Amino acid sequence: MNNNGSIWSEANTEIAVSPLKMVIFYNSNVTLRPNGSGYMEVRPNASEIEFVYVPVDLPSVLLGTATKLKSVRVCYNVDLAASHITETTVNYLGDSSLTTLITDGTDRTSTAWECYTLTDTTPNEIQGSLFVRFVLNFTGTGSSHDIRIGRITLTLTEQ
Repeated sequence: MNNNGSIWSEANTEIAVSPLKMVIFYNSNVTLRPNGSGYMEVRPNASEIEFVYVPVDLPSVLLGTATKLKSVRVCYNVDLAASHITETTVNYLGDSSLTTLITDGTDRTSTAWECYTLTDTTPNEIQGSLFVRFVLNFTGTGSSHDIRIGRITLTLTEQ
């Protein structure tokens, strides 16, 4: 048995990510409205596709072993199914380029709180600053088109 001194685990690690850290794309036409219950409400100021990002603070190496992204779970709801999440991706920025670890283009249109999980069947190492990107399709403006992003959980593996 060879041992290089690295400590690793077969158990998954779950990281809770606060949607209250959400930021908008530099020219997005939305208003972010943090809610006291811990979710972020995104209100459109124009009928168009918008982008919002949630930065994720986590180590890329735990106890000497590289971490890999296994899945992301997102809880959300929308006021109208017509204004919805149209894409969810998890990316990292390396030294000079962007790498996508998980991407899903399923329209998320639930008007009741619902959660969805995106899983990578062959998890890849996280080698830079991680963030979750949401592409939002707004078909109108104002409070009747709000999209709420709640609990976000990342599952990491060392295997």
